Amino acid sequence: MKTRKAYTILEVLVASVIFVMAAIPIYYAVAGSASKGIETTKLSMARKILESFREEIMACKYEDLETFAGGSTTFGVLNGGFPKTLSDVLAFQREYKDFDFSPEIRVNPDRSTVLEFRGSVTWTSTDGEKHAAEKLSFMVVKP
Repeated sequence: MKTRKAYTILEVLVASVIFVMAAIPIYYAVAGSASKGIETTKLSMARKILESFREEIMACKYEDLETFAGGSTTFGVLNGGFPKTLSDVLAFQREYKDFDFSPEIRVNPDRSTVLEFRGSVTWTSTDGEKHAAEKLSFMVVKP
């Protein structure tokens, strides 16, 4: 009598369980790497937004910037005048839908010829929480 070689349902089930047990850690390792890549990309974008902000400020005349400060020695919201930075923010928001940029300005309390600028960018991390703000501070001195 000839015997056939075949797999029993028990052998198939055991092989499937072993495969699933091996696949789950591999899946989490790959997913974790992907989320770290996204975080790195978002941090890079935030820094690009802040650098764009600084470059636009540095390209302006001191007198024009002084009017934005309004003589205040406390940090206040800096509105308008920065189309490149705002367009960068909007482009990133279209792709990721979670960047928030807030620029601030003040006149230095000790030296009225120094304007201080502060910018911060926040976004949502892969775990759904707000990421700590990426910040940039710099000064412009009257020539």
